Amino acid sequence: MPGRIAVGCKTIKYGTCGTNGTMGTTLSTVGLIVPDSVIFNLAEPDSEPVLCEDVSGAVSYLTDGTQIASFEWEQRDISPATLAKFISGTTTGEVFTPDVAVTIKEASVELTTLVHGGKSFKFEFPRTILKASIAGEAKKKGTFRMKIKCDVAVPFDGSGNPLAQYKISRV
Repeated sequence: MPGRIAVGCKTIKYGTCGTNGTMGTTLSTVGLIVPDSVIFNLAEPDSEPVLCEDVSGAVSYLTDGTQIASFEWEQRDISPATLAKFISGTTTGEVFTPDVAVTIKEASVELTTLVHGGKSFKFEFPRTILKASIAGEAKKKGTFRMKIKCDVAVPFDGSGNPLAQYKISRV
């Protein structure tokens, strides 16, 4: 099945959301991604069965039309400059100081898979809500890492109309 299977992660890029709900154009590459930590989840839409007294089963299903998507990864780069990009705060030299009140950051995020069968896939999320955390094991063979969770949000065009939450391209 050449070119039909998405495998692994080649790159993750992120940056400022574009204007009018578009994908950002100036994206930075994430470094030091923890192996096997990249997860994309497109949840199945909620639905309610339409039942009738004289039929033993659902005759139809109703849905509100929403579908929740999320995306996450872990990275080993927890340098002050990287912390400032994902966690609200400031950097002075080699020191990161978080803001007193945490703010949520929005960003465009792009994931490109490894090439398989001559093709790779590019997942584009024009607007995500980034939430970062740090975890680690302070022992000889333990490393600290930053976990980035992106809740995919609906982008809006210049007139306030909702746009697609993501795009998947075979490249």
